[in-house]
Amino acid sequence: MGRSLFLLLLLFAGGVLQAQIGVGAAGSLAWPGVQASSPSSIRFKPGAGYQFFFRHDVAALGAGRLHLKYAAGKSAHRADLPQAGETAYKFSTFSIEALWEAAPAASGIRWYGGAGASLLSLVSENRFRANYSDESIIPQITGGARWNWYEGFDAFAELVFRYGQTQAGPESIPVTSLRLNIGLTMFISEEGS
Repeated sequence: MGRSLFLLLLLFAGGVLQAQIGVGAAGSLAWPGVQASSPSSIRFKPGAGYQFFFRHDVAALGAGRLHLKYAAGKSAHRADLPQAGETAYKFSTFSIEALWEAAPAASGIRWYGGAGASLLSLVSENRFRANYSDESIIPQITGGARWNWYEGFDAFAELVFRYGQTQAGPESIPVTSLRLNIGLTMFISEEGS
């Protein structure tokens, strides 16, 4: 058992080392208040944040390539809670996504889309009442495009849709969100290197 696991990890690592590997950062604008809670109609307000990520391609799939992306990020949002008023929330996420990326278009733009899951951690900060916190795993769908900005660097823009809810409040609050990420990826190695 231990030997076969070691061989599997060695094959995976060997494939990653030959893959296109990139690291990057992005700024984000998100609205996790697409839905409101019931019965108090609590809704998170839009806010800004950032994320750092690591991505690599895994294999050819049809006319494109399959990539895996691991991202960690933070953002800040507010919500009006009953009896507590406006409350600040810190959102922390760690996500893993499988993304299918089409072959480059004639313009050099690469379109991609995929799905994954995020571990979402929320902590409230309120001066007058007890703080709330919760962790949950929520699914997400991503679509975006990247293009060469400079040799070894790609700029990208993507939309991420997440669906879920949190218990970090006086009642269950939806965290269904729409997020715009804009950033840069630095590629450490290129395809086939």
